[in-house]
Amino acid sequence: MHTISLTKSARRRRGGGRNVSRETFGAGAPHATKEEAMCTNGVNAGQFEQMIDQVDDHLKLERRWAHNLAHQAADAGFAATAEKLHAAQALLDDA
Repeated sequence: MHTISLTKSARRRRGGGRNVSRETFGAGAPHATKEEAMCTNGVNAGQFEQMIDQVDDHLKLERRWAHNLAHQAADAGFAATAEKLHAAQALLDDA
């Protein structure tokens, strides 16, 4: 188990100077949870799952934007643009 002493300015940032003098890190640390489990290659599995979820959310958002923009383009008379945006939407549906 490794301990890291925080500087005075780091203590202020981390806890407003309230008895935050040390932070403990390591596999045997009492605050370790399942989400903080490390893979054998050193990747934090919980953080990796969160990043995948963020990418999924981003794809959903981009799909919705492509859909809305396609309808706006069609309403404004830009049929070719609307068609391309609907094609992009279909690609995002497959992602």
